[in-house]
Amino acid sequence: MRVAVGTYTGDGTDNRIITVTFQPEMVMLRGQPLSGGDGCIKMSAMPANTCGSLSVVGTFTGIMGPFSAAGFEVDSGESGEVEANVNGTTYHWVAFGIDSDILEVGSYSGTVSDNRTVTLTNTVLVPKVVICVGPGGSAGMGIALNSYPLADRPGVPVQDETLTNALQGVTWSPTQIQRFSIGGFEVGDDFNSAGTWYFAAIAGTGNMANFTYTGTGVDGLDVVITVNPFQPLYVLLADETAADAEVVTRYGGLAGDLSWNRATAAAANLIQAFNTDGFEVGTHADVNTNTRTYHCLCFADRPVPPTITYVPPSFPGGAIFVSPESP
Repeated sequence: MRVAVGTYTGDGTDNRIITVTFQPEMVMLRGQPLSGGDGCIKMSAMPANTCGSLSVVGTFTGIMGPFSAAGFEVDSGESGEVEANVNGTTYHWVAFGIDSDILEVGSYSGTVSDNRTVTLTNTVLVPKVVICVGPGGSAGMGIALNSYPLADRPGVPVQDETLTNALQGVTWSPTQIQRFSIGGFEVGDDFNSAGTWYFAAIAGTGNMANFTYTGTGVDGLDVVITVNPFQPLYVLLADETAADAEVVTRYGGLAGDLSWNRATAAAANLIQAFNTDGFEVGTHADVNTNTRTYHCLCFADRPVPPTITYVPPSFPGGAIFVSPESP
């Protein structure tokens, strides 16, 4: 799966292309300083001029345009505090590229029922992360991580009743994205209301890590990716404690020790830096309270390997070399 990060300064124009080295399937972005700037999320399954918000319920038009081989498009539109190209605002973005064995983006129509299975086109993909964006009037947007199960159910290969962090809120819920399984995931009432829902399902890869760590309350705590370590380009984490489950994110390219705490401006003392084998956190309660458990999601890029074409050897005059028989 391809992952890229970058920054741009808003110029207030429409149909502006932000260059990415691959065609994105999902993009998330935030503005700094916030001129509204609740952040945007767009998936390829959404209509060309539609995006969601990282902290406001519903979908919006006139803010982000379609994806292309050149990258993604941003427009001058604003809807309350949702925007992507306000003049003078610096935006930080992360883009995810397609790999059908790892990432699937799609949509489903809400059936207003509980325990609804969403079937993937890739019937052997086992999600480790699922992100859903809902219509207006719904529970909004949420992300479920493989590291946070409630209980295991016999016969289910991954987990059951996954707690989902509603990125527009501050609580983990068992009634949103409920279960991961081979070739799909299950949603509860909150994520199956009437309307069109959009999702991104991501399987485990060498450039993605989803794990937990325990806070110490000590500044400069190094959180290490112990399995196949790498330096992240993007990190998302949340406190397991329901009352304090504020999502914190850091994009590669943010200066100093800044990161975001949901809908607030970029601030220090949260995720402070990316290391060659993980990241560093400060003492803020949302990232490093002593003895608390935190769930994190780290991404780096994995470029597509070059195509190697085998060319058989040739001999002068078209001769064929035959090895001598053994005595």
